Amino acid sequence: MNNGMKVGIRGWLLLFAITMIIRPFFAALTIIHGLVIFSGFPQTRIFIGLYVGSAVPMTLYCCYAAFLLWKRDSAAPRFTARYLWVFLAYSVLFGAASFVLGSGESPQVAAFVQGLRIQGLASIGYVLIWARYLAVSVRVANTFSPNQRPNPPLNLTGANGAPAG
Repeated sequence: MNNGMKVGIRGWLLLFAITMIIRPFFAALTIIHGLVIFSGFPQTRIFIGLYVGSAVPMTLYCCYAAFLLWKRDSAAPRFTARYLWVFLAYSVLFGAASFVLGSGESPQVAAFVQGLRIQGLASIGYVLIWARYLAVSVRVANTFSPNQRPNPPLNLTGANGAPAG
C-alpha cells in the first residue's frame, strides 16, 4: 500500500472528482433545454419523458458517487466504477435512440439530438479512461484503503519551517 506516498484527492483523481461534480450541472441544463425544446412537439413527449425520467436518477447517482469520492469512503471506487458503466449504457442508449427520433422537426430539435449523439460517443472514451484509472491507480488504492488517514495537508513550508520555494 502507500506506494510512493501517492495519496489524497490530488492529481488525476482530483480532475476526475471535479468532473463528477460538474456532470450533474450539465445534466440539469440538458434536462431543462430538452424540456423547452421538445415542449412544442407533442410527438416527442414520450422520448423526453423517458429522457427526463432516467436523467434525474442518473444525476442523483452521480451526485452520490461524487459525495463518496470526496468523503473518501472505501467503497467509493467500486461504487463510482459501477456508476460509470451505468452512465455509459444510459448515454449510448439515448445516443442510439436519437437516431430513431430523427432530427427533421426543427433546428433546435436537430441540435439537441446531435448533442445526444455526441454525448453517447464521448461517454465511451470517458468511461473507458476513468474506469481503468479507478481500477489500476496507486493513488486511488492508497486514498480509499479502509485504514488511510485524511488528506495530508500540502507542505507549504520547508524542512526548517521556512516557506518552501
